[in-house]
Amino acid sequence: MKTFRKIFLIIILISSTSFGGGWIQKQGSGFYKLDFRYLPGKAWYNDKGEKSNLRIKDISSGFYGEYGILDVLTLTANWIPYEKISVDSVSANNSPSEISGVGDPGIGFRYLIGNFGNSVLSAAGRIGIPIGKTSKDGELWLGTGEWNQTIGLEFGHSFYPTRAYTSTYVYYRNRNEGISDDVQWGIEGGYSFNEAVSLIARFHGLNTLENGSEDVLAGFAIYSNNQKYIAYGLDLSYKFQSGFGLSAGYESGGKGRNIISAAVFSAGIFYTN
Repeated sequence: MKTFRKIFLIIILISSTSFGGGWIQKQGSGFYKLDFRYLPGKAWYNDKGEKSNLRIKDISSGFYGEYGILDVLTLTANWIPYEKISVDSVSANNSPSEISGVGDPGIGFRYLIGNFGNSVLSAAGRIGIPIGKTSKDGELWLGTGEWNQTIGLEFGHSFYPTRAYTSTYVYYRNRNEGISDDVQWGIEGGYSFNEAVSLIARFHGLNTLENGSEDVLAGFAIYSNNQKYIAYGLDLSYKFQSGFGLSAGYESGGKGRNIISAAVFSAGIFYTN
């Protein structure tokens, strides 16, 4: 059982998003991560999915934390302390455009519905708080510009006694200010080579429901309205005995809509107790 719990912990350690695969933190325990991401985009998928050349650069830092309030309830939080987005041209006169500052925070929870042998099922929810800088519709934004609410289910399965697992999730996000609701989904699998080194493979996507206002563009680049994409990536982590650890990741994607075409490189430091 001790080894089983360690596998659960590894799943949390190597996840670079708020997706935890359904596993809950023990009461009083936590996980905290600060990472840095670099997105050097050279193309853009428009509303019709057509690809065009456009140089976009996004450099950001991100914080994610989890804390076990109860053995069945985990509090989650995420925030972008700093983000800088630059685009070669947004306006018709091809003038350079850039924006930097803090991004939107979010607070949420994960509640354990039940354990089923080596599997676990949890409910999850999150509220997005719009404090990131926005400007005119269709220009560069550092946040979504609206309060949003996400609810969903997370399922995880450990292949104990082997050091492998798989997990999946599906979320529904309610949007406001004329922005369309969307559905987020994902599946991943991971393997721990020993007590310190772990590797995860992730496949996930986002689908717009196109139920917002047709004339609302929202923020160009990262926070556009009616986005659609499929992405895949790898994350590698190393955990020290002190509870600190390091992680590195790479992510790319397939054809989408209203989204940057680019790979994402990340590096982070985490702590767990």
